[in-house]
Amino acid sequence: MRCTSSGFLCDCTPTSATGLPHTSQMKKVLKETVKITVCAIFLWYLLREVRLADIVETVSSGSTSHLLIGLFFFALISLFEILRLYRLVADDAIGFLPTIRLYFTSFFFNNLLPGTIGGDSYKVYYLKARARSIGSSIVLVLIERVPGMILLLLIGAMYYLVNLKRMTETLEGFVRGSELPIFEFMVSIGGMAVLTAVSLLAPPTARAKVIHYIRRLLQAFLRFGVPAISEAAGWTLLAHASRLSGFYFLILGVHDVILWGDLLVVLPLVAIISSLPLSLGALGVRESAVTAGLVLFGVIPLNALAVAILFRFSTWAKSLLGAVLLLEESLRKK
Repeated sequence: MRCTSSGFLCDCTPTSATGLPHTSQMKKVLKETVKITVCAIFLWYLLREVRLADIVETVSSGSTSHLLIGLFFFALISLFEILRLYRLVADDAIGFLPTIRLYFTSFFFNNLLPGTIGGDSYKVYYLKARARSIGSSIVLVLIERVPGMILLLLIGAMYYLVNLKRMTETLEGFVRGSELPIFEFMVSIGGMAVLTAVSLLAPPTARAKVIHYIRRLLQAFLRFGVPAISEAAGWTLLAHASRLSGFYFLILGVHDVILWGDLLVVLPLVAIISSLPLSLGALGVRESAVTAGLVLFGVIPLNALAVAILFRFSTWAKSLLGAVLLLEESLRKK
């Protein structure tokens, strides 16, 4: 039982053994249950007509050199993202090695833990503990993601504007394709539509608060300065280029083919869909988005799924490194 008093009034709220109010604990349990359910649904849909032995055979019979090059580019992503984070936290005098620790620990929270603490939230907490304001910390996270993503989307749009024939072929293939994973597209589009509807139907007071916070975030954004934002966007573009190269060589590794320009469309969509808070570490959702995007551009479904799973394993490997660093830090403090 937790009681609070104000004047002559006393308000007592039942609490659980953890000290949390029962309503808060129920909401947390419900939220995690929904995420686990979403994971299960997406994984079931992806694997319902595929044997794991077929995926293993696809990878084991692939080109080892191409697969290793693809995984190398996935590892290279971390280097560029660490350098980006180090540039953005330069004013906090954190140091390069602590920046590496912060990066991998955040990555661990983002991809492995079945909880509500994401990697971005951990970064905000970490920086706030070092006298950086919450608004500035949130903007730092946005700078990591937004500018480079916008540039990548613009490059993809320019590619299709100068290559209208390819865009027409893609649309025609989407219309007549019977093997396209329509379920993933519909769920992804539906999720974004629900978020849009919620934002439009929100009470005026809620919208006013959101606008107020957006203004504050823009002010904090401008305080970073053009040089820092430009440099961060450059590192982000290099990270995206490494991610694109990784996917390209993995696809070659499973004896399939895709155009570089098509990946400029697939990867931003995968990043946007994966960021939706639908499942634990985007498990199932990201694999569905990758598979759907690659199939849309002509990759065989089994090969696309194999590539998506290899990408998941590469993120888990980096997440485990974050777990080791987090464990080492906790043992050192004891």
